Amino acid sequence: MILSGYKVLDENFHFVPLTLTYEDKIIGMEPEETQEFKGYIIPGLVDVHTHGVVGQDAMIIENYEEYIYYMYSKGITTFYPTSVTATDADMEEMVLFFKDKKEIKGLNIEGPYLNAKMRGAHVESLVREGDIGFLYRLQELSGNKIKLITVAPEIGQNLEFIAKASEMGIKVSLGHTACDYETAVTAFNAGADHVTHLFNAMNPLHHRKSGLIGAAFDKPFYVEIIGDGIHVVPEVVRMAYKLLGSDRMILISDCMAATGLEDGEYMLGDMHVTVEDSIARTDDGALAGSTSTVYDMVRSVSKMGIPLEEAVRMATETPAKSVNETDIGILKPGMRADFVILDKDFEVVQTVKDGQIVYSAY
Repeated sequence: MILSGYKVLDENFHFVPLTLTYEDKIIGMEPEETQEFKGYIIPGLVDVHTHGVVGQDAMIIENYEEYIYYMYSKGITTFYPTSVTATDADMEEMVLFFKDKKEIKGLNIEGPYLNAKMRGAHVESLVREGDIGFLYRLQELSGNKIKLITVAPEIGQNLEFIAKASEMGIKVSLGHTACDYETAVTAFNAGADHVTHLFNAMNPLHHRKSGLIGAAFDKPFYVEIIGDGIHVVPEVVRMAYKLLGSDRMILISDCMAATGLEDGEYMLGDMHVTVEDSIARTDDGALAGSTSTVYDMVRSVSKMGIPLEEAVRMATETPAKSVNETDIGILKPGMRADFVILDKDFEVVQTVKDGQIVYSAY
């Protein structure tokens, strides 16, 4: 297949007029003469932290086809269904469901190995210390699809758990934690290299007690940001971008089942959530994830003043690199043909995955 007339986001993350040739992989990207401008082509978006959309909760998917189609309709070609704190049986059920789903390359385990005091939208009674034996079992049940896990390093023997999870090849993210700077650095040295939704569910930055936020800026962590302007205000998003750059800052959605639907009553795992004005909160008032996709986050942070090309990079190449996905996230010959065709207004027109059209607005 050959596409021409588009500005393609090349491997240097510059929009350039190129003719793109592809089959299941990208074959060529050649400069072309200026002609009628049709729109843009960007890499398929990557969301490593998403709890659900259109009424579908990642813990219990009732309509799988609707679930993945909605993600494709937003230009998201790779996404990691993300758990919440749950019983062992419910965790097993979740990973077993996704084991044989070929569209799903990885899973994200957020909870239950958190700090109950920083639980946010997680059920307090189910929060517990890390159990490496159970993680081995989950990974086996999942068909080795668990790629990322959130851990509070200050709880019990969780530092040892972090080291063993890292040895398994699972990326460890620090989050839902009250850890101090020193503990965060110790966890980094043990193998943790991500931070879960920076600024949310952790102690605020203090000039004498910098905590996890200070460690996130000081050490080469990959750092998630929820870019909806609600979880983190725009000036702080800009600050993080200036300090971290697009090669360490990852846009995530942290979206839940209400995404794509109207305000109302929903569930996040076993937790009741009310959505008003598109803001999701638990019964005790905690933010319960977002109701925006990572595509929405790209548009949102670009309106905050972050260059559009860099915003796209934070939702493509950077998350892919952070979890060792080596054949997606950028457009160049030899990479998988995962990309999004957008119109002049940057609206999704078509989504292509492995060279096949999986969504078309036509």
